[in-house]
Amino acid sequence: MPINRIRRSIVSAVLIMSALSCSSRDQDAASPSNTMESSGVTEAESSSTAADTWIQVPASADCKCADGSPYTFMVREADPTKVAIVLGDGLVCFIDRQCRAIARDQMNTTSFWGPTGIFDFSNPDNPFADHTVVLIPNCTLDQLLGKKPITYPLAGEIHHLGNINATFVTQWVAERYPNAEDAAVVGIGFGGAATAEVAETIADLLPRARTKMILDGSGETISTAYENLAGTRPDIRLARMYYANDRIQARVIADLGLPPQDTKAAIIEGDARIEANGQAVSTWIEAGSYHTPLTDQALYEITQDGTKMTQWLKDFLAGVPTQDKICTICTS
Repeated sequence: MPINRIRRSIVSAVLIMSALSCSSRDQDAASPSNTMESSGVTEAESSSTAADTWIQVPASADCKCADGSPYTFMVREADPTKVAIVLGDGLVCFIDRQCRAIARDQMNTTSFWGPTGIFDFSNPDNPFADHTVVLIPNCTLDQLLGKKPITYPLAGEIHHLGNINATFVTQWVAERYPNAEDAAVVGIGFGGAATAEVAETIADLLPRARTKMILDGSGETISTAYENLAGTRPDIRLARMYYANDRIQARVIADLGLPPQDTKAAIIEGDARIEANGQAVSTWIEAGSYHTPLTDQALYEITQDGTKMTQWLKDFLAGVPTQDKICTICTS
């Protein structure tokens, strides 16, 4: 059932688990019967093969970025029975001082990863090479959690509509790929805060699909939400990947005036709480201070105890039992 409260701490967010749709939904943009090649849909990035082409898709008019500009999302089509929804990393602000410090040109969907990490579809080791991948850009400064604009005294109006945007795209995915057999919801960095809600929604909309959650460098923001979700939806499996000394997480924690966090210990404690609610968690904690393993080309080099992270993730996606990989010496 929905969890109807949010604590807006980056470290201890509790998510609203609701399934809202955009209130003025644009049927032309949303309906799977209307192909992405229709008016308003543009090719965002091309490679030598059609399978590696990204398409930019407009959402409905009430879905916006933080600056009020139109919201669009990205699709790379491949196997329609294997769908990965990627919740992008992004900047965050919930107080006037933070929002004022962010330039307006950073409040839109123009930022996009290059062909690195899981977006390098030419690499045969890529666990998502054969997946249809839908990228939900995180341009609303709210961890994809917000539902309404807020006017700050100095920063002005910020359209914190991340929840509205993410829900629209999730419903679009379910309509366009109704025969999906596997659905992976991947939260990158601060996009991870909304992963539990999106995973629950897609599991409800695609009941025949095997739904999984994957968190990449999302800190401890997700544990409470997934702790609750595990008690009601043990069918949604979870894998988590982190750097033990994530410098981005440390910087945000310091900016919030919170005490320093031992990421490794916090993740292990969070896993224990989730598993106490009846759900197994697959966890990989890597040595180092980088932020998100899945978006870096170093993904293809990460190995622990003879196991490559890419193969570990492939096994998880295939439903093969995986062993936790926890660094013992966690400095790089």
